[in-house]
Amino acid sequence: MNQKCNKLGHDQKPMEYFCIQQKQILWSCEKCYKENKQKLNFQSIKHFQSCIQGAKETIIKETENGRIEQMKFEFDMQVQKLKDLLEFYLSGIENQINNQYAELSGIIQFVDNFNIKSLDSPNQDHFQYLHLVLDQSVAKKFDQLQMQINQFMQKILSIGMDIDEQVGFLSESIFLDQMKSLIKKFDLPYQFQKQIEELQIPKQYCLDQSHHAQFVFKEKIDGNTSYIGQQENDEFNGKGLLYLSNKGYVYYGAFINGQFCYGISLNVIKKELLLGEFEFIDLFYYQIQNYGILFNSNCERQTVICNPRYEGDFKDSLFDGYGQFHYQNGDLYKGYWKAGKRFGQGELINQEFGTIKGNFVDGQLNGKGELDCKTQKYVGDFKDNEMDGQGTLEDLDKKTKYVGSFKKGVRCGKGTMFFSDNRKIEGNFLNNEPSGQCVETTTKKYVENLKQQVETTVEEGEYSNGLKCGQFNCQTTYNGQTMKKLKYYDSGELIIEDLIS
Repeated sequence: MNQKCNKLGHDQKPMEYFCIQQKQILWSCEKCYKENKQKLNFQSIKHFQSCIQGAKETIIKETENGRIEQMKFEFDMQVQKLKDLLEFYLSGIENQINNQYAELSGIIQFVDNFNIKSLDSPNQDHFQYLHLVLDQSVAKKFDQLQMQINQFMQKILSIGMDIDEQVGFLSESIFLDQMKSLIKKFDLPYQFQKQIEELQIPKQYCLDQSHHAQFVFKEKIDGNTSYIGQQENDEFNGKGLLYLSNKGYVYYGAFINGQFCYGISLNVIKKELLLGEFEFIDLFYYQIQNYGILFNSNCERQTVICNPRYEGDFKDSLFDGYGQFHYQNGDLYKGYWKAGKRFGQGELINQEFGTIKGNFVDGQLNGKGELDCKTQKYVGDFKDNEMDGQGTLEDLDKKTKYVGSFKKGVRCGKGTMFFSDNRKIEGNFLNNEPSGQCVETTTKKYVENLKQQVETTVEEGEYSNGLKCGQFNCQTTYNGQTMKKLKYYDSGELIIEDLIS
């Protein structure tokens, strides 16, 4: 739209403007626009936008509510039709069975009340013939009734199986939806959901076909406890889900006579999942026993970091017996446990470091054990996860071998070090190095005059921090001859040597 401003002193040039106000405002020049901008603050535009947003929300809400109501109405209609059909079908079967039973009962009553005197000609042959006909008639009617009852029972059982299957499908979806909502609410790992979806209950924990458990939903049993699942004789019986909101526990699986016996225990606070057999401890509190699996995403139990997965034996909800534990850092322990700690023969595997195996006590390697890693191999005594006692250590990088005493992971005490150049040092060691009185023996082998010759040199003296210091007595044996010397060292460097005649 084009127009001119009529105000005195304003621009008289034609101006274009767009009117989106509730009430038309004529801004035909820049001066009018500036005068009115602060005053009006575009309230009409804001009101228009809020109306649009409100209308949008109303449409979405009403549409969703209408769709949900329609779906519920259709569902209720289908349920009612199914009920009416079942009642009609079962009543028809009942009437047919009652009619057959009444007819057969009438025949039996006639036979019981039959009197030979009521016949016009009481002939014995007639009497036997009549009994034969009556017996055949009764037998025929009984066979017909029995056959029809069997057919009806098969139909009823088929209907019952179909209903059980549908109820099982619906209840299973309800269980999974409830568990998924808890997993999402408490930010639990997807691994938990996968275990829940794959839960298989062993046959010994499943109800017999003779049981007639009902599917129920109970909220706030004691104020904070809810149960969804099968119930019989006012007790949890069958598959169900028990949620203790105040304690953060969820039990999902098989219930027998009111007690949870097999399935999944989920602690949403510790983010811990247990799968296996359970026993009753206290009201709505159960602990895992025997064989089971543990998944734990973020807890620390004493010196053991409990992440990902344990599979093995349990006692009173603690690792007890044989089991395998995958740690957060990638370590794997395979062996025996007691009261939640490594105890007994076991093997600890680290992908980068190597393998430690032996006897564990209170979670620590104690007694005889073996270490096999990329740079070292050790066989001997351990104490609290460290080499301590007598043992043999090979250094694969330096190509050395030590046989002797260890203390807190280092060479300490009497021992012998073997080197790749045919040297060995026997004596005292401290902090991995020779220290104190030691004997160094060097053996050289070479061929002379087509014969192998052996030269052996033995030096005896004091070491300090792995270096020779002071006077050393030296004796060299070669080709049956012996030569003795005195050698003087300073920080491992030879200073002077004297030949002793």
